[in-house]
Amino acid sequence: MLTPHGSLDISKKSILSLYRLILREGNQFPNKIQRTFVKQKAAQMFRIKYEHDDELRDAVRLAMTHIDNIRAQVASHKLMYVDDRLTQEDFQRLKKEQEEKKTAQYRIDEASKWDQ
Repeated sequence: MLTPHGSLDISKKSILSLYRLILREGNQFPNKIQRTFVKQKAAQMFRIKYEHDDELRDAVRLAMTHIDNIRAQVASHKLMYVDDRLTQEDFQRLKKEQEEKKTAQYRIDEASKWDQ
């Protein structure tokens, strides 16, 4: 997104790359409603409506901020919600893996108490 001179790259290729990155990050949301919202927001954000380079640079900066926000929200939503694209078998497998991780961590914590 940045040129070697330190300014924002507002070429068509760079903007398409940023658009794809937002869609890729947004697709990690566990709920369909959230994924759809990110797609609509990205489409609106990158609609060709900017006449001046300054406006386009501002839009690119805003989009880069949205990427950070999306990543943070995805991380928190993955803890709170189950992905609606999972089958029942996938859900059971993930639940079992989480329980095994908790058990392993508990064992490590207990062993470290005995070592002290």
